[in-house]
Amino acid sequence: MPKVLTVAFPSFGDAATTAPQDVSGKDAATFDVLRKMREDILCCVLRPDQKLGFGELRQRYGASVGTLREALSHLVSEGLARTSTGRGFRVSPISLDDFLDLSELRVWLETKTLADAMRHGTDAWEAEIVSSFFLLSKLGRPQADDPLSVKQEWAKRHKRYHDALVATCRSPWSLHFRSELFDQARRYHWLTMIHGVRAGRTSTSPSEMRSWPAMSSWPAR
Repeated sequence: MPKVLTVAFPSFGDAATTAPQDVSGKDAATFDVLRKMREDILCCVLRPDQKLGFGELRQRYGASVGTLREALSHLVSEGLARTSTGRGFRVSPISLDDFLDLSELRVWLETKTLADAMRHGTDAWEAEIVSSFFLLSKLGRPQADDPLSVKQEWAKRHKRYHDALVATCRSPWSLHFRSELFDQARRYHWLTMIHGVRAGRTSTSPSEMRSWPAMSSWPAR
């Protein structure tokens, strides 16, 4: 009888997935600069469509051109920066169409990952959801004139809560794309905090987004 070749595939718990590696916790200099630059883009400190010149970046992050170029390449692959031959790097622009497309896809993917997380939930998962929601609820939604530190702390707690909701989802690819879309949406959340929303409102309508000033006219934050 001919031999039958069998292959044992490890489970996702053994990290047998081709989903992109999360490098946010790495210690190398490139990843340290990447984390800082990424956060500055997500918080709109580096504004949408802003040119990312190496001279200014070296002064801001204290890194070599090689390290900055590697970090920027990561950001391009994440969709947070753009590059073109002879024109260098820029922060990715924003648009109303992008916001609507992003929002529609997020609803579908967040629902999928949450449903899977609920099927595999544990006591520790429930405890983290309760804890993270409590911490988030202690802070009101930031207003346009609040200090940057207040906005950053709210964003940190907001992300922790939403990450907790899907923490027990078993699909690495779903979690990866869900995280990518969540971060893309963070820029739009920050824009609502920068420009403010009317009293009693927790979101900004598309018509209000159209009235936001041109990106080039924003003050540095």
